[in-house]
Amino acid sequence: ISREADSDSEADGERLLELEEALREYEPPPANSSQHHQLHLAIEPLRAPELMFQPSMMGNLEAGLAETMEYMFKHFSPEDQLLLANNVFLTGGCSQFPGLKERLERELLEMRPFQSTHKVVMAKNPSLDAWYGARDFAGSNEFENWCISKEEYYEMGAEYLKEHYASNNISREADSDSEADGERLLELEEALREYEPPPANSSQHHQLHLAIEPLRAPELMFQPSMMGNLEAGLAETMEYMFKHFSPEDQLLLANNVFLTGGCSQFPGLKERLERELLEMRPFQSTHKVVMAKNPSLDAWYGARDFAGSNEFENWCISKEEYYEMGAEYLKEHYASNKYYMSPAPIVDNTLAPSIDANVVKEEIVVDC
Repeated sequence: ISREADSDSEADGERLLELEEALREYEPPPANSSQHHQLHLAIEPLRAPELMFQPSMMGNLEAGLAETMEYMFKHFSPEDQLLLANNVFLTGGCSQFPGLKERLERELLEMRPFQSTHKVVMAKNPSLDAWYGARDFAGSNEFENWCISKEEYYEMGAEYLKEHYASNNISREADSDSEADGERLLELEEALREYEPPPANSSQHHQLHLAIEPLRAPELMFQPSMMGNLEAGLAETMEYMFKHFSPEDQLLLANNVFLTGGCSQFPGLKERLERELLEMRPFQSTHKVVMAKNPSLDAWYGARDFAGSNEFENWCISKEEYYEMGAEYLKEHYASNKYYMSPAPIVDNTLAPSIDANVVKEEIVVDC
């Protein structure tokens, strides 16, 4: 809690020191050292591949994989739609997501007419298919005809290179009933290119498009549930802490909120905390949020001063103590957390039904 904030008297400063000690009672115990190397995942393993079907989850308004397929089908006759639906070919690294083939088959079942057939074929080696294709292309007799000279590249630019080689081919490895189907597939390839987006500018390949991510990241401090964490947010924790103190102490705490640390530099965090305090505190109650002068280095400065103090050696742990107590052992000092035993659960017997000795019980037996 900031001691730099103005206090009405020295008594307030002393009271702040007492409140610091009281606040430590509600701080969580130090986490196990092994937990520092753990990455806790909730629904992320499901959300990542789901973006292929619902890009709107990350703020992208483009159509998903199933919607794109359904949109493409509408541009062809029913006979051609049947041919396309029976020649869906999956390749590439992302095609190896567990359950992707089954998900596509289910989507096709829903979008296609009743009792219509469809077939999804998985490549034998999805990750290397592109490499194998490039190898075969480079070893073909026609390879030199497709090469671009240095002069052409300087004259036409990188976009000419993309237009020169751009070609998305529907898999010819999928089984076809006849050679006529294969020829028809070639015709459909040409038709499909009509609906492909134009080649993007080369500079766009080095851009990272962000939608709501810059807002969602700092919002996790207030709503951890957005990433599947059920712990309380920053504002809820502050409100919970206030309830453990008297109204006078709550007012003193609310007027000495001190922000430090790297995350305190999020734009608008100070204003957001002031707004949260305004909502949770009583009407016309005052509050004050103070920002550290150097939030990123405050902890380092504190550790430096602590290491340079005369009492530093008294708080050091010897090698023998480390082997005996383990890595979690820490000597308590004026800058550390304090250990408090969890209070015993309070059993409220007032709600339990009382037994009155004067109550007479009657039993009625009905003979049917």
